[in-house]
Amino acid sequence: ALHSHNCDEQIVILSGRAEAEFGGKRYPIGPMEVAFIPEGEVHCFHNVGEETVLMLFIYAAGSVTRTFAETGETVTHLSEHDLAQPKTA
Repeated sequence: ALHSHNCDEQIVILSGRAEAEFGGKRYPIGPMEVAFIPEGEVHCFHNVGEETVLMLFIYAAGSVTRTFAETGETVTHLSEHDLAQPKTA
Protein backbone atom coordinates (compact mmCIF):
# COMPACT_ATOMS: atom_id res chain seq x y z
CA ALA A 1 0.00 0.00 0.00
CA LEU A 2 1.19 3.52 -0.75
CA HIS A 3 2.46 5.10 2.46
CA SER A 4 4.91 7.57 3.99
CA HIS A 5 7.15 7.59 7.06
CA ASN A 6 8.00 10.14 9.74
CA CYS A 7 11.70 10.02 8.77
CA ASP A 8 14.04 9.43 5.85
CA GLU A 9 14.26 5.81 4.69
CA GLN A 10 16.78 3.80 2.72
CA ILE A 11 15.96 0.39 1.32
CA VAL A 12 18.65 -2.04 0.17
CA ILE A 13 17.41 -4.93 -1.96
CA LEU A 14 19.31 -7.99 -0.74
CA SER A 15 17.67 -10.44 -3.13
CA GLY A 16 14.86 -10.49 -5.67
CA ARG A 17 13.64 -7.78 -8.03
CA ALA A 18 11.27 -4.96 -7.17
CA GLU A 19 9.92 -1.68 -8.40
CA ALA A 20 9.98 1.38 -6.14
CA GLU A 21 6.87 3.48 -6.67
CA PHE A 22 6.94 7.19 -5.81
CA GLY A 23 6.11 10.42 -7.57
CA GLY A 24 3.57 8.58 -9.70
CA LYS A 25 6.26 6.45 -11.39
CA ARG A 26 7.85 3.03 -10.87
CA TYR A 27 11.59 2.46 -10.88
CA PRO A 28 13.26 -0.97 -11.15
CA ILE A 29 15.53 -1.95 -8.27
CA GLY A 30 17.46 -5.18 -7.87
CA PRO A 31 19.99 -6.90 -5.63
CA MET A 32 22.42 -4.61 -3.81
CA GLU A 33 20.74 -1.48 -5.17
CA VAL A 34 19.51 1.25 -2.82
CA ALA A 35 16.42 3.47 -2.84
CA PHE A 36 16.35 6.67 -0.78
CA ILE A 37 12.89 7.91 0.24
CA PRO A 38 12.76 11.32 2.00
CA GLU A 39 10.55 11.82 5.04
CA GLY A 40 6.90 12.27 4.05
CA GLU A 41 7.33 10.97 0.45
CA VAL A 42 4.44 8.65 -0.48
CA HIS A 43 5.86 5.40 -1.84
CA CYS A 44 5.67 1.61 -1.93
CA PHE A 45 7.61 -1.35 -3.31
CA HIS A 46 6.30 -4.06 -5.64
CA ASN A 47 7.78 -7.54 -6.13
CA VAL A 48 8.14 -7.96 -9.90
CA GLY A 49 9.89 -11.32 -10.05
CA GLU A 50 9.37 -14.95 -9.13
CA GLU A 51 11.72 -14.72 -6.13
CA THR A 52 10.66 -13.25 -2.79
CA VAL A 53 12.15 -9.78 -2.30
CA LEU A 54 14.36 -9.47 0.76
CA MET A 55 14.88 -5.83 1.85
CA LEU A 56 17.03 -4.13 4.46
CA PHE A 57 15.22 -1.08 5.90
CA ILE A 58 17.38 1.77 7.23
CA TYR A 59 15.61 4.65 8.98
CA ALA A 60 16.80 8.01 10.27
CA ALA A 61 14.80 7.63 13.51
CA GLY A 62 14.48 5.14 16.34
CA SER A 63 10.68 5.28 16.37
CA VAL A 64 9.21 4.88 12.89
CA THR A 65 5.60 5.26 11.78
CA ARG A 66 3.83 4.37 8.55
CA THR A 67 0.97 6.58 7.32
CA PHE A 68 -1.23 4.97 4.67
CA ALA A 69 -1.94 7.37 1.79
CA GLU A 70 -5.43 6.00 1.09
CA THR A 71 -6.81 6.31 4.63
CA GLY A 72 -4.43 8.68 6.46
CA GLU A 73 -4.11 6.10 9.25
CA THR A 74 -0.76 6.18 11.05
CA VAL A 75 0.64 3.05 12.73
CA THR A 76 3.91 2.05 14.35
CA HIS A 77 6.14 0.47 11.71
CA LEU A 78 6.14 -3.36 11.86
CA SER A 79 3.54 -3.41 14.65
CA GLU A 80 0.53 -5.75 14.63
CA HIS A 81 -1.50 -2.84 13.17
CA ASP A 82 0.91 -2.38 10.25
CA LEU A 83 -1.17 -3.93 7.47
CA ALA A 84 1.59 -3.41 4.89
CA GLN A 85 3.55 -6.31 6.37
CA PRO A 86 3.11 -9.92 5.27
CA LYS A 87 1.40 -12.14 7.77
CA THR A 88 2.83 -15.51 8.78
CA ALA A 89 0.75 -18.62 9.31
